[in-house]
Amino acid sequence: MEKSVDRISQLPEPVICEILSWLPIRDSIATCFLSRSWRHRWEDLQAFNFSTLPFLNQEDFLDEQGRTRFHAFVNGVLLHHRSATTVRKLIIHHHKFNPHFDGAALKAWFRAAIGPHLEELKLKLEGWKFMVPSRLFTCCTSLVNLQLSYCFRAERLTQNKVRFPSLKNLKLGSCNPKLVNKILSGSPILETLDLRAGRKRNTCFKNPFSFFEAFIL
Repeated sequence: MEKSVDRISQLPEPVICEILSWLPIRDSIATCFLSRSWRHRWEDLQAFNFSTLPFLNQEDFLDEQGRTRFHAFVNGVLLHHRSATTVRKLIIHHHKFNPHFDGAALKAWFRAAIGPHLEELKLKLEGWKFMVPSRLFTCCTSLVNLQLSYCFRAERLTQNKVRFPSLKNLKLGSCNPKLVNKILSGSPILETLDLRAGRKRNTCFKNPFSFFEAFIL
């Protein structure tokens, strides 16, 4: 039998990074044990998908211990992320309500991702409100998909103009209608809007500008 050949390691680095980006984040990190050449490859990841699901207890609830472990995991991954590498995708799904959610930690995760190269951002915070940094609405000029599935406010956004020139898909939780209008006004090529209004069920609109012109403007 011919000796097996490691074809994956012979691929270009951008291709390897793309493959790792599609794996669960824990599996991507586990590749550091393959060999010495793979030890730091996961640190070049540009896509991150974090979920509290593996940290829930036996009652399917995120207790204090699970929350601490989840925060330590996310902080550890982003801390070892090489600063020279840009973040293209960040997904954070925080299952189950937890009154002790650390808003400071979430803001730090934002700072690690917000920038001109970010293409996709999805935040799902069940039962929690968050103040979104205004930089999200002014610096992410490459953002294509944005999902904020929770009640939120924008930090000092009234003094800044929203700039989403590449945004095509937008999903928003409960927020001020004026903020929705401001986001829409800064999204010239938006194609799909999924908007949650109060306790009503989510509704998807195609060509959302015509909808808002008819009912708001």
